[in-house]
Amino acid sequence: MGIQERKERDKEDLRRKIITAATELFREETYATVSMRKIAKRVEYSVGTLYLYYKDKDELFLAVQSAAFERAFSFIQELQSTDDPVERLKNLGERYLRFGMENPDLYRLMFMMEHPMQAMEEGDAWHAGIELHNLLTSIVKDCVSAGRIVSDDPDRLSFALWSLVHGMVSLRISERLNIYNGEHLKCPLSNIDTDQLVIDTNEMMIKILERHQG
Repeated sequence: MGIQERKERDKEDLRRKIITAATELFREETYATVSMRKIAKRVEYSVGTLYLYYKDKDELFLAVQSAAFERAFSFIQELQSTDDPVERLKNLGERYLRFGMENPDLYRLMFMMEHPMQAMEEGDAWHAGIELHNLLTSIVKDCVSAGRIVSDDPDRLSFALWSLVHGMVSLRISERLNIYNGEHLKCPLSNIDTDQLVIDTNEMMIKILERHQG
């Protein structure tokens, strides 16, 4: 390995360390309380070194979000293989739900903390997140083409389906679904497993879409 290659490798290694340290801090605290100085201390480098890689906290936070989206995309892409587009749609929703429920802190970083709008405008923001949405839209269009789902606007339908699973993940990880487990609550869903509730709801919605053909 040449000197230049070694330098590039070391630079990339440090970039990963910075993102890992920043991710840990953003998960432990709020966006407002995390500073570049705190991140530098966690990674055991000078704050000046961080500014060689990221111009400010917004840009670094965007890199943290992007890394989280890449992890989500890798996890969700591992869909159970099937030629049935409706089954692929159901599996995609379930993988999305499971990622969010199994990685609540990362999911909050991705969607529920302040996001750096100026940094997003200046860079290729959330590339993996866009790929994930494109995957959803592609499967929805396959369902429409196969005549399994009727929709005049697959793009808007894809947004509606994402909104559904996103809402369920958000309710689950913010513990808003705990109301269904209240001992004194008179509700048909009392004492239900909330993780299973969101998985079952995803499947139910896909069945409803398939049954209502216009």
